[in-house]
Amino acid sequence: MIAAQLLVWGWFSWKGGNLPKDEFLIFTVGMLLGQLGAGIETFRAKAWGTFVIQVYFFIFTAIGGIQRLLGGG
Repeated sequence: MIAAQLLVWGWFSWKGGNLPKDEFLIFTVGMLLGQLGAGIETFRAKAWGTFVIQVYFFIFTAIGGIQRLLGGG
């Protein structure tokens, strides 16, 4: 799961941070998968501070994906 995040982040960077709507949604799903995986890992390790940060970034990424989906781009 975390590898998916690394791959889409590298792809996003390779494209100069400029993705059309459909590709941005693929990027968002990959990022969410990685954040979910990291969240599970930190939860199981009882690393509560890091877990809270993963939840924050998951929500922040989901909001960005929804905004892009609804707002065009």
